[in-house]
Amino acid sequence: MTNTTANPVVYDLGELAEELDVSRETIDALAGQINDDPALYDPATERVTEAGAELIRSEVRSQSGSGDVLADVEAAAAALETAKECRDAAVRAAFKVGAPRTAIARAAGLSRERVYQIVQGC
Repeated sequence: MTNTTANPVVYDLGELAEELDVSRETIDALAGQINDDPALYDPATERVTEAGAELIRSEVRSQSGSGDVLADVEAAAAALETAKECRDAAVRAAFKVGAPRTAIARAAGLSRERVYQIVQGC
C-alpha cells in the first residue's frame, strides 16, 4: 500500500490478493470490472484506490461467504467437542454404576475398546 499526500491511498493488486487470501487472478478479474473508472483503478500502475479496494474486498466477501461459513464450522466444532465431553461423562457414569461395557458401547455407538479408553481417561 502506498500513501502520498498528493495522491489518494492506492493498493497494489498483488498485495490486495495477499490481504484477502485469494488468487491474483481473482483480483485481476475483479479489477477488470472497475478498470474504466479512474476514481477506482489506475491501469498504468495496476493499482486501485481505497474506494476500488473496498469494492473488491466487498465482492470477495460476498462471493465467498466464508466469514459466516467458517463461523458455522467453528460453532459446530465447539458443539461437537461439548457433546463428546457429555458422552464421555455419561459413559464413565454408566460404567461406575456397573452397566455392562457392551451395553454402554452399543448405547454410545462406540466399540467396547473405546468405552474402556474413555473410562481410563484416554
